[in-house]
Formats: sequence, C-alpha cells, structure tokens
Amino acid sequence: MRIFSGAIALGLLMGLPVGVLVVESTSAQEELTQAPQNEKKAEAERLFEQGVQQNESSQYQEARQSWEAALELFRELGDRTGESAALSKIGVAYIHQGQYDQALDYHQQALTIAREIGDRAEEAIALNGIGWVKVRRGEYAQALEHYQQALAIAREVGERLDEARSLQGLGSLYWSQGQHTQALEYYQQVLAIAQEVGNRAREGGTLADLGAIYSEQGQLTQALEHYQQSLAIVQEVSDRHGEGYVLQGIGLVYRAQGQDAQALDYYQQALAIHREVGDRGGEGSILISIGVVYCDQGQYAQALKYFQQVLAIYQEIGGSSLESHTLTLIGVAYNGLGREDKALAYFRQSIEVSETVEHNVLANDQSRIAFFENRTYIYSALEESLIAQDKIAESLEIADRSRARSLIQFLTPSTNDQPREPLNIEQIKRLARAKNATLITYSISGEASSTSGEDLYIWVVSPNGDLNFAKANPEEAGVPVAQVARRSRAAVTSRGLSDIIFSQDPYRLAQAIRGSGTNGLRAGSPENLERGYDLLIKPIEQYLPKQRESRLIIVPHRELGTIPFTALFKKGQGFFIDRYTVTITPSLQILDTLQQTKPTATGAPLVMGNPSPMVGNLSPLPGTEAEATAIAQKLNTEPILGDQATEATIKSRLANASILHLATHGVIQKSDRDSNSWLALADRFPDGIQDNKLTISEIFGSELNAQIAVLSACDTNSGQTSGEGVVSLARAFLKAGVPTVVASSWKVPDQQTRMLMEEFYDQLLAGKTYAQALRSAQIKVRAEFPNPFYWAAFTVIGEGDRTLELP
Repeated sequence: MRIFSGAIALGLLMGLPVGVLVVESTSAQEELTQAPQNEKKAEAERLFEQGVQQNESSQYQEARQSWEAALELFRELGDRTGESAALSKIGVAYIHQGQYDQALDYHQQALTIAREIGDRAEEAIALNGIGWVKVRRGEYAQALEHYQQALAIAREVGERLDEARSLQGLGSLYWSQGQHTQALEYYQQVLAIAQEVGNRAREGGTLADLGAIYSEQGQLTQALEHYQQSLAIVQEVSDRHGEGYVLQGIGLVYRAQGQDAQALDYYQQALAIHREVGDRGGEGSILISIGVVYCDQGQYAQALKYFQQVLAIYQEIGGSSLESHTLTLIGVAYNGLGREDKALAYFRQSIEVSETVEHNVLANDQSRIAFFENRTYIYSALEESLIAQDKIAESLEIADRSRARSLIQFLTPSTNDQPREPLNIEQIKRLARAKNATLITYSISGEASSTSGEDLYIWVVSPNGDLNFAKANPEEAGVPVAQVARRSRAAVTSRGLSDIIFSQDPYRLAQAIRGSGTNGLRAGSPENLERGYDLLIKPIEQYLPKQRESRLIIVPHRELGTIPFTALFKKGQGFFIDRYTVTITPSLQILDTLQQTKPTATGAPLVMGNPSPMVGNLSPLPGTEAEATAIAQKLNTEPILGDQATEATIKSRLANASILHLATHGVIQKSDRDSNSWLALADRFPDGIQDNKLTISEIFGSELNAQIAVLSACDTNSGQTSGEGVVSLARAFLKAGVPTVVASSWKVPDQQTRMLMEEFYDQLLAGKTYAQALRSAQIKVRAEFPNPFYWAAFTVIGEGDRTLELP
C-alpha cells in the first residue's frame, strides 16, 4: 500500500505554495519614494534594487546582503520609508532561507516603522510577510488577521500587486488547513490580477499553486497542465526558486500515477535547485518526497536516511506540522525495518508535536475539521503499530484520542497553559462502570474509506471493566468496510425485502416524506443487514452482555456513524434492537464531557411542527402538526405551528427552552462540509430579510441549555463523514450545549414518525431513559410497520441514560 498518499501531497510537504514568495521588481522603485539627493542615497537605492534582482534570480544570501547594506545607509540618512522597505525585503530573504524567527523580527520592525510614518503600502507589505510566517508556524488565527488587514489596506490604496499578495496568503492559509475549495477561489483571484497587470512571476507561481490543489484533489491531468504552464513561465523569468517547486509538483503527479522512476527524476532536479538557492524548507520537502518513494518500494533503510535529514532541517528552521509529519514517516520506516520499539517512540512524538499547535487553528469548525482530517494518519499509524504489538489498551486510548477532535476542542478547549488530557484506559473503564453499559469502539484502519480490503478494529469494554479486542474480516462478512454503511442504509429504504424478515405490508406508502423531496429512496437487499451484522457485531458477540435490553454505547468511525445499528439482523435472533438498548457517541471523551453537562434552561419546552409556507416550496407535513400538537399537550406547553413558526420566534426561544422538539423538513447540503444544511421554518419574509432556515452554522454558534433536542425531520444525523464523525445537524446541537440529541439517518415517513415520536414521549413520561424510551417506541411502530425504514432511522446521540425532567 502506498503510504499516506493524501497526507504527502505538495501542499503539506512544502508547507506553503510557490506564489506567496514572489517579489516583483515592478514595485521596487515605488517602494523608494524619494529621488536620490546625494551619493549615499543613490548607493542605498542601487543596493536595494540590486537585492531585488538577486532575489528574483534566487540568490537569497546575496540579496539579503545587498538589502542589509541598503538598510544601513537608509538609517544613516534617516530615511524611514527606505528603512521600512529594506526591513521587509530582508524578512523575505529570511523566509526563502527557512529562517522564520529572523523573518518575523524584520517584518515586525518594518510594520512598526510603516505605521509610525503612515505609509499604508509598506504596512500592507509587512503585514503580508508576518502572515506568511504565522501560517508556517501553524498560528492560523493570527495569520488570518494579518492577511485580512493587509488586503483591506491594499484595496484602500489601490495597490493591485499587494492585493494579490494578500489573496495569495489567504489561499495558502486555507490550503494549509486542507480547505481546498476556499484556497482555489483565492488563487484564481490572484491569477486574474497577475494576468491583468502582466506580472509573469506572480502568474507562474499561482499556476503552480493551482496545480498543487488539483494534484491533491486527484485531478492529475489538470494538475500537470497547470504545472507545465507554470514551468514555462518560471523558466522564462529565471525564477529558480519557483522552478524547484514546480519540478517537485510534477514529480508528485507522476508518483500519483505510479510512475516512480519519472517522479524520482523530477525530485532530483528539484533537490539540486533547492540546494543551489539555499532553500532549506524546499530541500526538506523534496527529501520527504524521495524518502516516501523508497518507503513504498520497501527500501526502508534508504528511506530512513532521507527522513532523518528532513527532521534535522525542520527542527532547525521550525514548523511543527512538517516536523510532526516527518516523525510519523520515520516511525513508518522503523516499522518496515522491524524496529517496533523505535516506531512507537516516533509515532508518540509525532502526536505530541502535532497537538501542540491545535489551539492555533482558526476557531471555526470547517477549519478545524480540515486541520484534524489532515492529521488522522498520525493516529492511525500509532494505533496500528500498537495493535501489531498486542498493546490493546493503549491502542484504544489512541483510537479515542483521534476522534471528534474539532468538537472536543470546542467543548473543552485546550491551550498551552492548560492542555486537554485524553482519556486513559482506567478512565474509560470507570466510564463503562458509571454508565453500567458496554462500550464498543470501531476503527477503520488506514485508508479503508477508499479501498475494499482494509481491516476493521473493534474494542469492547464491559461494565465490569473487562477489555476485549477483535479484528473484523470484511472478506468473510461479504461486505467491504467502505460500503457497509451505504449498503445497510439502502437495505432499510428499499422494496423487495424478504418475507422472513418483514411482513407483506407495502414497504413505502404514498405519503409525505420529511425531506426536500428531491431524492428517491435507494434500492438494496435485506441480506446487507445480515452482512452488516457479520462485519460489525459477529466478531464481538462473545463479549456482549446476554441480558436483554442491556445498554450498549457505540463509538462508530467515519461513515460507520450512519449505520442503522438497531436494524442489523441475525437469523434466529432477530434485529439488534430486540436484544439491546443502543446509544451513539462521537467519542468516549465527548461522552465523558457530556455527562458533566448540567442543562440549566427552565423555560417552557419548544415544540414546533409543520412550519408553513416553507422556504423552497417544500411540501406541507400534516403529520408533524398533529405530532407537535400531541407532544405539546403531553409536555404541558403550547405548540408553535404553521405560519407562527418563524425564524425570529424559534430563535428567540431556543436558548431558554428546557426541551427542544423540532418537527419539519430537514435539507442536507453536500458542500462546505454541510455547514449550510438546515431545518425549514415558516417562510414569512420572502423579501430576503430572513432566510427562514435554522442552519448548522447558526446552531453551532448558539449557546443552548436544553436537556434534549429531538430533531424530528429527515437526515438530521446525515452529512459528510471524516475522522470527526458525521458533520450533521445533530452534531451542531451537541456543540451548542445540548447533551442528548435524537436524530435521523434518512428520509423518514411522516405518518410513522408521528407514531414513533408520540410513543417516545409517553415512554419518557413513564420514567424511562432517553435510550430506553426510543427503543420501546421503535418496537411499537415495528409491530405495525415491520420494515426498518419506518422505525430504525432515529438514534440517541450523546447522553442516553438520563430521564426527562419537566420544567
């Protein structure tokens, strides 16, 4: 298997794109605002321009020396404008040489002077330089602030090239965090400006950046086209620094195509250029690329030599992300050499280094998810190495430590002064005892989401603290790990299900569906429920409790978060729900945090049903109106129905509502990590004052105090999946402060969902826990409507063992 192919794409290896470092000679004279008044000033300007030319020829040491000499003369002359310009240029030279501390110092000096003398253009240049260094150090929030300030100034003073620098920096910022769509948008803006003003150097660098993004997205033909266009330009303008990166990018494309010999040829050309121009960061990135090829070929000793050289470079020039990546690769090489002890040490060190910069990630969910997704391979490598050495307890600790890292960072922020400690095995066992539940943690090894032959690891912790482990066999179960979720979901939303499993009743009725109404239900075989059981449950059957209705708390991994566990089937024993009461949690650490959450809202329950008319001409849901009316009566409150369910009304009630029950349409967006998925509200303001949606991002940014949120709509636990789990509406409510969420994994039918929800609240009011009440309600609906489509969509996520408390 080709190791960590996604993680070693060009963006991660080089840390930043080519174009950020371009210095245009067209602005050199503009940066000197005074004509020469004497020989000393003329010499200062000559040295400054000489440095610009040397920099463009990738003579970074010589350029720095010229600018330092110019700086000395500007200071003697008292020329503060020239001094600021020279300081910024020296900072750029240090960036090229990988000396980031020095670069930051010079850019900060330049910024101070520019602000003192009111030179807005120089201020923007210095801010861009500081932003670049902050990105390289992983200080993303500070980088964003500096780039945005620089962009605003550049647009204010009409400096198009400074605007391009800021846009390029913002592109690099989002690229560094794995947000390729945003990065692509910024780079395309930069390319347009470069072509507009005729700046070939900037155009060449930006084409390389675009090539890198296309390469990382697997669009290899487009990547190669952009790299080749870039190569022609950087050679035309004699940009040796840029040429080295473009050659490396072309090598990465060839490697992705399996053409290792061609890749190595381009890598060697790039390495020679990086060393020629003294680019230590570039040298490190190309040495990684070469080492990875040898690692893939099983030449671990040769690979190790390259990786160790890289580690020395990154420890010298700084950069925690790249250092962490290199430590992981060293661990992989030692594993290949049979040195498991050394491998473990390097994997652990890699995680520690990576986690030191987590709190510097931009404080928004999309950035954090992308950041952590780019680092899941580090945890996976350590986890697999521990399992290979039969260190099961520690492997479970690492598996849980890797989960839902963005969400846990929001719930319990980690800082340098107060780092968040992951759960250890003793704390996990105490959690099982406290919950009187069996904890089941799944882990898809390696890159199973894109291949069919990967392993599935399963840990089981019993209420008495016993720890057991099993490895599932996808081939024996007859379903690939990457397809088990899709096939299981399809099996419960299809026709043609076996009479042995279901009755002769129609599988789908001609009735309203609580979704957008645009997507049909997928066909599938009921046999997939059995195969799902064989893959996910059969390997651990012997470790599960024998007593019926025993509590199971399941920690799924990636796409397994959308599995209808209660509908998994075994001949002779029936559905999983017949034996167990199931709760889902994104991680054990999340569960441990949620159990400490004490809801404080004392307001009346918020019960909403059938908003109308709904945005997007969504069809009415009469069942939700009857459902909300009945549930409100049970909870001794007034329902919010029809045209009263406006955005203003609902949002004004969210924070103080003790119970949330939202029965409406759920609409899932398949872009931007689903941050714009929403629940429909009454469309009372067609003039655009309000969008009449309750979106993931709006919920995520709220502070809620309800004890439970019941999302009685379609797909409220659907969305993109990653190491973070399912990025869904349900997850947004967890982040907002609600410890328990009931949510659905597909488009649920209106009539049967009403039946299920009314029974759910009857069971809650009878004193059952959330998980017990949902199980009872599902069993009741199943007695009349056997197809799991009607009863298995909903899951309790988070705290399942609490009971309802009326205000």
